[in-house]
Amino acid sequence: MAGALQHHIPQFFSRGFRSPGGSKKQSQVWVYAKDREPHLAIVKDEVGVEAHFYSDLATDGSRTLDDEITDYEVKAARLLQELRGLGPESPSDSKASAEIVAHLTIRNAHLRGSFALGLQAIFGQAIDLFCNEDRLRAILGLDQTAPTSVLKDAIDSELLSNVNLQL
Repeated sequence: MAGALQHHIPQFFSRGFRSPGGSKKQSQVWVYAKDREPHLAIVKDEVGVEAHFYSDLATDGSRTLDDEITDYEVKAARLLQELRGLGPESPSDSKASAEIVAHLTIRNAHLRGSFALGLQAIFGQAIDLFCNEDRLRAILGLDQTAPTSVLKDAIDSELLSNVNLQL
C-alpha cells in the first residue's frame, strides 16, 4: 500500500541528492524554499510531499492509483540505478532514459494542475450548456414541429443498444 504521503519527486530520485551521512531512511537534502532560509529536511516526510498525491485511500481496501505508481517506481528505481552505474563513456539505454524522464515529467504538479483546469473548463461549459433550458430546448428541437436529428439519433441509438427496450 502506498500510504498517505506521496512525493512530487520520487524518493528513489531525490535520494541521489541527499546530504552525505545518515541512514537511507533518514536521508536529508538541502531545501531552498521561497521566503525561508536554506535548511536540511528529511526526504521521507518533508520534501515535496502531498497527501494522497493521485488518489484517496480506498474505503474498501482495493488498490488505488497511488498504489500502482508506487509499484511502478520499484521498476523505475532499478532503471535509474542501472543508468547511474554506467561509466562516462558507456552508452545508455535510450528507452530506459526516456521512461525515467517521462515518469518524472508526468508527476509535475504544474502539469497535473493544467489537466485539472482543463477538465474544470470542459465541465463548466457542459454545465452552462445543459443547465441552460433555452439552449437545451434549441439543441433538442423541443420548440419545433419535429425533434432535431441530434435528439432523434440519440433516441434511436438508445433503443437499438438497450435490450430491455427492444421488442
